Amino acid sequence: ACNAALCGHTPVGPAEAYGKAVGAGLEGGAQLWNILLACYQRAQLWGLAAEVVSEMQRRGEEAMDDTSYLLRARGLRKTGPAVRGIAEIIEEMNSAGLKPNVGMYTELLVACAQAGDVPSASSALDKMQRHGLQLNIDCMHTLVKYTPSSVDLQILTMVAASLRHFNEAACVEAYDVIIEALQGNREWKAAMRVYEHMLSNNVSPAVSTFQGLLRACNSKGRKGGKAVATALKLFEEVKARGMKLDSEGYLLLMDSCGRQGKWSKAKEVMVEMERAGVPADGLIWTSLLQGYCHAGETRRCFTAFDTMLEKGVPPSNATFRVLFDACYWEGNSAAAVNYYKKMLSSYHATPDVLTYNSFLRACEGGGEWEYASWAYERMKQDGVDPSIVTYRILTQLYTLTERRGLLRELKQEMGESGLRALGRLRMETARSRSMRRPASPTRKSSGSFEEPFAVGASLSFDSMDASYDEC
Repeated sequence: ACNAALCGHTPVGPAEAYGKAVGAGLEGGAQLWNILLACYQRAQLWGLAAEVVSEMQRRGEEAMDDTSYLLRARGLRKTGPAVRGIAEIIEEMNSAGLKPNVGMYTELLVACAQAGDVPSASSALDKMQRHGLQLNIDCMHTLVKYTPSSVDLQILTMVAASLRHFNEAACVEAYDVIIEALQGNREWKAAMRVYEHMLSNNVSPAVSTFQGLLRACNSKGRKGGKAVATALKLFEEVKARGMKLDSEGYLLLMDSCGRQGKWSKAKEVMVEMERAGVPADGLIWTSLLQGYCHAGETRRCFTAFDTMLEKGVPPSNATFRVLFDACYWEGNSAAAVNYYKKMLSSYHATPDVLTYNSFLRACEGGGEWEYASWAYERMKQDGVDPSIVTYRILTQLYTLTERRGLLRELKQEMGESGLRALGRLRMETARSRSMRRPASPTRKSSGSFEEPFAVGASLSFDSMDASYDEC
């Protein structure tokens, strides 16, 4: 009956819901109020849950159980600043002879973190230790989830360090939870501060800690030069501690090095990985290839690909995208055609739109309009929908090679697919463009040649939208 009262688009208030429940035959009293509280909690109607508590107090109902207190605290925390209010609820529970549980203190710590109230958080942790209460990892996840990223990390790290009094492993896991949240927000410097706090409290990091830090450093992409240097220092510390990363950790390192064109460092990481007995898979090799490509070492990129095949590691679409990009930067469209044929014949790959675009770009660099047209037709036969970038590359290629008939057909297809408006690709601008290429992918340019490389993503021009014409 209580749930039925809440099922409408506009939930009814506690007094009306209580009256409907009694009218439906339920016995009134504290138990019914608690049922109402549970209904409002499930619906996340915290304001109405707080009204239930107020109504019970007004009617002089008996003391509530700990669940009702917890719901009341949660309602305060959801609706605004609540440190003092939740602290008063905890004192009220003590006065009623009820022992506040971990969930109640979690609500208080979340309120402290949201308000940046360090003294109150420290006091709450002291009380928990006196009562023998330990935050479990679920509570730590809740605390991290509801703490705004803009607040200081002092409360989170203080809570994590407090777990050391109970369990070292739980303490390390709590730090890992904080680092994981920070790497999701691309805050690698904050993640390193958490790591420093961990060391200052004599908490030994685990392999999972280092991998979380590596993910945080890797999240900065091409703009993370300092982050990559930090990642390499972390790797040295991993070796000094006698630890071994798994394949994901090595991939993160190599991907970070590849984004910065540090192919020599990527090669060193790969040697260490093989020494540690971790096999190099396709993603690892692709990271090495993109490191060579990004540094303009296209010959090394092609040689490494041959070594990859000799070791029996099958290439993926991402691998061929790196190769096509290397062919573009080298101005070797013939090699791109050979790799494309090998991709279809030897590995029976099913190229996606990103792979097709990388190949078309390589063809455009050498004016190979025949192979580009054939690949475009093959693309449509395979059911791969062309993207904006596909049309832009082909438009420029057909314009520069003066294939007016193909250009008319392409413009018609663009109109049929609803992309004609997008096609305001100025023909006069395209005609004036020369066939020159930058000396290497690291050369500074006015457009998007600085687009970051990423394993499994387009390694060339699929992120180029408006900036393509400027470039």
